[in-house]
Amino acid sequence: MVCAAGQYDDDVAAAAVFGLSSAASPCVACPVGRVQALAGQTQCVVCGAGSVTDTLNMTGGVRCTACVAGQYSAASTVACSVCGAGSVTEVLNRTGATSCTACDVGQYSRASTVACALCVAGRYQGARGASSCLVCGAGSVTETLAGTGARTCTACAVGQYSNASTVACAVCGAGWMTHPVGAGNATACIECAAGRY
Repeated sequence: MVCAAGQYDDDVAAAAVFGLSSAASPCVACPVGRVQALAGQTQCVVCGAGSVTDTLNMTGGVRCTACVAGQYSAASTVACSVCGAGSVTEVLNRTGATSCTACDVGQYSRASTVACALCVAGRYQGARGASSCLVCGAGSVTETLAGTGARTCTACAVGQYSNASTVACAVCGAGWMTHPVGAGNATACIECAAGRY
């Protein structure tokens, strides 16, 4: 008796060694997580993480298929899941991913097949798993100023200004005041009216 694909006969080897007939040996379905694509085999092979069996969590698997790029599976008995934007698989644009990891703060990824990138100067991201970075406008600054990977955007204190988030907040010189007057987030200094300082 020849076992079909998705099955095996583990008594065949014993029959050959001991001279027993394997005709009476029952065919057994491949265990969960294992597959056999060929008929007449004595064992099933493991379908590893990053791939899934055609039967998932049932016995009798015939095929083991790698998760497509952008999807992952930690076990061959669990269907491949989509790894969304803001997260990446460990194999990026290749097949067979086993995990999906969120980009760290100060980073982003538009697609799970593209590595996390640092936010460019003038932009920031304070949350994990982001698909873009936020603009830090004039009157506020990032903690990295002209550097990359900023995590915060902080308004300039009252009495200080910054015309770009990549330039540190500064105090207006004598005879000048922030604009708008008395507010944080000032983007410029204006000259005080005659007779004022």
